[in-house]
Amino acid sequence: MDSATGEQYASAEPDPVAPAAAGAVAHLNADHADALAAMARAFGGYPDADTAACTGVDRYGLDLRVHTPRGVAYTRVGFPERLASADQLRSATAELARSARHSS
Repeated sequence: MDSATGEQYASAEPDPVAPAAAGAVAHLNADHADALAAMARAFGGYPDADTAACTGVDRYGLDLRVHTPRGVAYTRVGFPERLASADQLRSATAELARSARHSS
C-alpha cells in the first residue's frame, strides 16, 4: 500500500459509520431515491441523471450508481465534513438532499 505512510497506516482508525452503513444504504434506496438522483445531478457530475442508487456510504460521503440516457455510471458525493459518528449520518445525508434540491 503506497498511498499512506507506515505512520498513517498505524494510526488509522475504523470508520465510525461502518456499523450503520448497510442499513443506511437500504434506507436511502428504499425511501429517498429522488434525493439520490438530485444529489447525482447537483454534486456528482451527472446533470442528466434519471435515477441514482446508493451503493456505499462511509464517513466521507456516498457512492452512487447513476443511470443516465448515456448509460450507467458511478460517482461519489462527499459530505461537507468528515463524520465523527454514525449518529451524524442522517443529518448529513438530509443536508445533502436539501442542498441538492435547492441547487436544481
